Amino acid sequence: MPELSGIDFSSARDVRKLTRQRHRHWFGTQDDAWIDEYMDAIELLFDGGHPEYQAMDTAYHDINHTLQATLCLVELIHNRKLSPAKPDIGAADFKRALVAVLFHDIGYLKKASDTQGTGAKYTHIHERRSCSFVATFLSRRGWSVEDIRFVQTLIKATGPLADLGKIDFHSDVERLLAQVVCTAD
Repeated sequence: MPELSGIDFSSARDVRKLTRQRHRHWFGTQDDAWIDEYMDAIELLFDGGHPEYQAMDTAYHDINHTLQATLCLVELIHNRKLSPAKPDIGAADFKRALVAVLFHDIGYLKKASDTQGTGAKYTHIHERRSCSFVATFLSRRGWSVEDIRFVQTLIKATGPLADLGKIDFHSDVERLLAQVVCTAD
């Protein structure tokens, strides 16, 4: 297993590599091409490569923050999977959590037509905007309504005013992963 000391926390390549290695270690030889698909998408969005959005212009909620949160999520899950703790995190759960952490701050993006200020103006509503974005984005990729709702619930846990005690979790795994995404953030 790779050591974290050799990981460049700002390198999408390094974060991808570790994520794929951990995924293979936990779940075997299952298809992990989806990891690149969603990491490519987030990099494109943050860089301004989507025609409907500008590049991310917030000082902190940038691609480096997202990569660091992603790496934290992967390592939190990795260390949990090394223990016999329940509930267990399955491959589908990991996919939903990884997508949630990748897109948790996408609500800071400004539409192409938005010329006022920076995306920081969305601080108190960014998680709602992120949830709206992922609903459209994931439905176009064939995700079920339930899987989209799961990802949205994890994103809601990252808001600055989020109260995990007031979020309606549908399972122990969903609650656990919301805590993991929130902690990684």
